[in-house]
Amino acid sequence: MANYCWNKLSAPKDVIKDIVNKYILEEDGVKYFEFNLIIPVVDNSESQDYRERDIYIEKWGTKYDGCDVYFEDDIICFATVNSPPIPIIGELAELYKGTEFSLSYEENDLAGEAWVEWYGDKYYLNGESWFI
Repeated sequence: MANYCWNKLSAPKDVIKDIVNKYILEEDGVKYFEFNLIIPVVDNSESQDYRERDIYIEKWGTKYDGCDVYFEDDIICFATVNSPPIPIIGELAELYKGTEFSLSYEENDLAGEAWVEWYGDKYYLNGESWFI
């Protein structure tokens, strides 16, 4: 059984609106965050289910697209499996240069929550500076 990670992405309202228009898709009335449109993953193997490979975790930070999507004004809330999609949000920060992004997340198996913020070529994990 998968553990879910609950994510809340914050950015200026106009940027969130653009992200929703480009990367939030809907199928059968269910909205999902299509990560492959942000960081494309090409899988050439035919030997097993394409979603079972570690390449998705390596490229996206999680194995599947975001699900249970909800958005309004300057936030997008969504779930991912096991971990937050930090590389995806880092790529969005690259695509929307000069925009400040903040991702807060809570994993089911952790007692607390964490947050990541992007400012140009640096990001901060729980307030500590890291270089991308």
